[in-house]
Amino acid sequence: MLNGSVSVLSEWILLPYVGFLALFLRIWVGANFVGHGYPKLGKGRQQTLQWTKSLGVPSILTYLAIILEFFGGLSLIIGFLVPLVGLSH
Repeated sequence: MLNGSVSVLSEWILLPYVGFLALFLRIWVGANFVGHGYPKLGKGRQQTLQWTKSLGVPSILTYLAIILEFFGGLSLIIGFLVPLVGLSH
C-alpha cells in the first residue's frame, strides 16, 4: 500500500516540473559530453588516438567519436531536433 501512495505523491509533486527537469537533464548531459570531448579536440587527441589504437579501433572511428561527443553535447544543450523527437511522443 505504501508503494502506491509514494508513486502517486511523487507524480503529483514532479508532474508540473517535467519540462524543467527534462531541460535540466538535457543541459547536464550535454555539458558532460562537451566537457569530456573538448580536451580530445586539442592536446588530448594524440593520447586518445594511441589508447584507441591499442584497443584495435581504427583512427577514423576515433576521430568520428571525438567529433560526435563534442558536437553531440552542444546539440543536446541547444536542443537540436528536440521538437522532432517531441512529436514522436
